[in-house]
Amino acid sequence: MSVEFLDETESFYAPIYKDLYLKREYKDGKQSQAEAHEAIRITHPHTTEDLESIVYNANITNQDALKLYQLIFERTIESQGKNAIYDKQDLLFKIKNEYFKCSVKGLKSAGFLAMFSKKELENDESNDDKDNKEKEQNAQFNLKIDDVLSLNDLVLATIKRNAPSAYKEADFVKLLENKGIGRPSTYASYLPTLVKREYISISQDKKHIITPTHKGKRVVEVFENAYQFIIDLTYTKQMEEVLDEIVENKSSYVDFISNLNSKCPKIEKLERNDDEIKPSSEGQITYIENILRDLQLNLSEEFKNYKEDNRVAKAFLDRYIKEHEFFKKNNKKASSSNNDENRPATPKQISFAEMLAKKHNVKLPKGFKYSMKVCGDFINEYHKK
Repeated sequence: MSVEFLDETESFYAPIYKDLYLKREYKDGKQSQAEAHEAIRITHPHTTEDLESIVYNANITNQDALKLYQLIFERTIESQGKNAIYDKQDLLFKIKNEYFKCSVKGLKSAGFLAMFSKKELENDESNDDKDNKEKEQNAQFNLKIDDVLSLNDLVLATIKRNAPSAYKEADFVKLLENKGIGRPSTYASYLPTLVKREYISISQDKKHIITPTHKGKRVVEVFENAYQFIIDLTYTKQMEEVLDEIVENKSSYVDFISNLNSKCPKIEKLERNDDEIKPSSEGQITYIENILRDLQLNLSEEFKNYKEDNRVAKAFLDRYIKEHEFFKKNNKKASSSNNDENRPATPKQISFAEMLAKKHNVKLPKGFKYSMKVCGDFINEYHKK
């Protein structure tokens, strides 16, 4: 929020909230998009009592819109409140050779929580389960080291931990901000560049999951094995700081380039320096060609060496094998449903169809002898007439 608004807010709300108010100016770093514009806030200070008249004069009548404005109003003021302070107590119990930890806490000073919490606390009192849970959580135990307690109950709980999820397109900027690398003005160009160079692929469904390609993995492997400092986050952060100093005329770009050149004099050509490349097997080549044919794929630059490099072949199969299996499964179903069209009718069917045609004085369908489906459809149509 702007300094002018913070000054205006302080002069208006500090007398109202007295000991609860504490002027704060939040900074999120140069790399954060949050520095590009102000937060979503109220346009000018007003009291809680004036809330209804404010929204009425602004023609805000939708209930969701009313709740949203009230939320913005309360959060704007709470952002200038003192921190809530808790007394936390960690207990470590030893049962035979195993240790069990229990943590409890109690609210010592409400701080910003007290600004709008009166109504919420009244609602909480009507909820017995929630109230009891809070009392248990806020309980403080008068215990000393080596005190002995009796075990009243034992509950075994199974905790299932999910594997780390893949990064999504929406997570990318947040990841850069958390790591402190890059800058908001260039964030938008990163993913398109990586996709264009075929280092990553982004799923076309709603999730937009980012997946590294074989080519992307190989590039990372090359740098990890020979030029680790280039992909080190610390080096990237330092480089950003040096670039800022160059902009501010505190440093020279010549010094920066000279330092970089001294670290990588041997980088003339990036070559594979790991195990000897092995050609793909005949089975791999045949399988890939079948996939290209069945899925009607054009071979991308990433996989052009699939015959000469079995790792490229494996990467191709890893990417498309599931899609191909799905294709074959659906194709098999379609083939089974159309199978009767390709099979000739049996002698019994032909004889029965001819008898029905004579009985009802109708022409037999064209090609009925050579298609079980055509013959069967004719029989089904005239058998019950």
